[in-house]
Amino acid sequence: MRTVAFDDPVVFVTASSNPFFGRWVQTHPDSLVAPGLALVSGGEQIARVRAAGSPAPPARMSAARLAGLALAAVVILFLVGIGWCYTLFGDLLHARDRILLAPAVGLGLTVLGGTLLNAIGIPLRGAGAWVILALIGAAGLASASLVGRASRSS
Repeated sequence: MRTVAFDDPVVFVTASSNPFFGRWVQTHPDSLVAPGLALVSGGEQIARVRAAGSPAPPARMSAARLAGLALAAVVILFLVGIGWCYTLFGDLLHARDRILLAPAVGLGLTVLGGTLLNAIGIPLRGAGAWVILALIGAAGLASASLVGRASRSS
């Protein structure tokens, strides 16, 4: 059976979770990586952790910017999901209900489609993320168009 840990795992101790943190740092002063965080073991990884340094604290975000980002996320999910709502629910739902349900359907299909498209090599970051959203949204609109034509011809 394969072991869970490698031969030389990176092990940290934190001040918030270990009452002996202060004693550890006193006896091993070089192990302190950041305030409240010390490295116990890690072999070659110790130098890499120290070289990386502490990350910059997150910048404060204004309420207006946060609200704008939240609104943009809902609009993007709406655009991804509206075609799929029509495809999946058609005339079973009123137009108002499809509009209200579209962001939730968009979120679900973004997770499902993103997982599948990432498995074939499209990255979930940068331009790849936008490509995934565009592909899922376009597929929904195309399928809605086909369902609409089929229902009009019958």
